[in-house]
Amino acid sequence: MTVAGNPARSLPNTAHVEEALRALEFMVSVDCYVNETTRHADVILPPPPLATRGHHDVTLAHFQVRNVARYTPPLLDLGEGELAEWQILLRLAALAKGETGRTTAELDDEVAVVAARRASKLAGVAPDRAYASTAGRRGPQRLLDLRLRSGPYGDRFGEEPGGLTLALLEAHPDGIDYGPLRPRLPEVLRTPGGRIDLVPEMIVADIPRLRASLVRPVPELLLINRRQRRGMNSWLHNALPQPDDGQCALLMNPGDAAGHRLVDGDRVLVTSPVTSVTAELRLDDALRPGVVSMPHGWGHRGPGLRTTRSAAAPGADYNALVDDTAALEPLTAAPIFNGVPVTVTRCREEDPR
Repeated sequence: MTVAGNPARSLPNTAHVEEALRALEFMVSVDCYVNETTRHADVILPPPPLATRGHHDVTLAHFQVRNVARYTPPLLDLGEGELAEWQILLRLAALAKGETGRTTAELDDEVAVVAARRASKLAGVAPDRAYASTAGRRGPQRLLDLRLRSGPYGDRFGEEPGGLTLALLEAHPDGIDYGPLRPRLPEVLRTPGGRIDLVPEMIVADIPRLRASLVRPVPELLLINRRQRRGMNSWLHNALPQPDDGQCALLMNPGDAAGHRLVDGDRVLVTSPVTSVTAELRLDDALRPGVVSMPHGWGHRGPGLRTTRSAAAPGADYNALVDDTAALEPLTAAPIFNGVPVTVTRCREEDPR
């Protein structure tokens, strides 16, 4: 099951990923695109437009300098017969558990009971009270209300009149400013000594391996990733018109290019221990010698795609070059996406696109 993701381009060794997707007995995707991943799905369930659901930011709130809460209600109603994304996911979860006779409302209530139990502990009230206080809402709105009311500014389900609730945010569409951030340390620490452990034993034990790696022979060229203004991973590649493949160019230091007898604009073959891809070469003296750079998430080509904008400027598949077996980070077993050893040569007519 995939939800709005594209592992066929975001995971390492993409050829192996697509081979695995083709071999699945069954695959379902909740997605609005037929892309490199979902083209392998047996069933694609498209969610309704984003404007049909409300929004309360959580992720970006971590970067705020003040405690601000705001809720944006849905701009559009669901069409006839449409299911909200949360309803689609609840139905899929029930089917995965073999619970084919359950209604979406029953499943939603089951989730809310668990959430109310957790919220009641934070607020210091009975679970039944927390559950009953939000009974007029459904889905994510109910879960959000439970969290807001049991949080540090919440009304604690009536115990603190005037405290934060979803209804209060709905009455203040521009949001509510609760002032500057407040210190939480050491209150929130759960370490045995009540202090932040900056040098865990697992890290300390790995230092000799790290030190030894600094003296090993360095490959002639190391490939690193880079971010782009017009995309995040593979997101937005089809939402916005793409200018050309040049934004996926391989950047190289002019000195390295001269040593390889390459010039700006050359079509080059980038080869790792896994495979080869082609890209346009762009010279950039911001790159240090021995380092080349491409963005990842591209390589939008192959049969069955219905992403016309990204397919018109497919770019080079960076992650096809990444080893998913030998080049692993020892502590986490995660593939190493940056610092991939590569060779770069001028393309010949028979080289792959």
